[in-house]
Amino acid sequence: MLIKWIVCNVPEEKREAFSLAQQQWSALRDVPGFVAQFGGWNAVNPAEACIVGLWKDRDSYTAFMEKIHDEIYISRGQQETFDRIAVTVMEMMLPVGHLEGLLSGGWMKAELIRIADCWVLPGREAHFLQMQQEVWNPAMEQTDGMLGGVFAGDMSARRFLTITWWKSAELHRAYVKNHVANLREQADLDLDIERIVGYEVRCEPSWRVTATVQSDKGR
Repeated sequence: MLIKWIVCNVPEEKREAFSLAQQQWSALRDVPGFVAQFGGWNAVNPAEACIVGLWKDRDSYTAFMEKIHDEIYISRGQQETFDRIAVTVMEMMLPVGHLEGLLSGGWMKAELIRIADCWVLPGREAHFLQMQQEVWNPAMEQTDGMLGGVFAGDMSARRFLTITWWKSAELHRAYVKNHVANLREQADLDLDIERIVGYEVRCEPSWRVTATVQSDKGR
């Protein structure tokens, strides 16, 4: 699966226009290889609009970018509604929790998307990945309110994304309060991380798009 991660800086006076334009991406639902797209405003920085897109594979995504993307993007005038945009595309390396349940509609229950954008120190990539498998994933899988997620990465760039969907912001806060400090210590995170940026995205239901046919999109 391919993960697309977008962050836009949106001036206050353009928030409504941006949101209306974002709703027009419903046209994605019939694009071959498209799985789902979600987004909302970053609670940590309300000027940031954050969008997560899931694609079956890179070939599907590339075909979309070459043949369809500009028609949707330019015709809706969305380029006039933000000051800055950052786009990241990565391959999924690991599922987090119950990905099948998430793909089959569990994300409809999500109020919050949590993204940890991590840059890892040279030589620590393998350890960081191992700790994701052995420490972080098992802990989140057992946490009330975590609906599932994806761990994506680019080993050559030493950059990784952990994206998880949560039933509520309150349940995510409880996880942070009760578990994260201990998990960071278990995973020796401070020895791995060069930089980490966190996002807490409050889901905008009107931005949500899911493929018309779900079947095997996530496989």
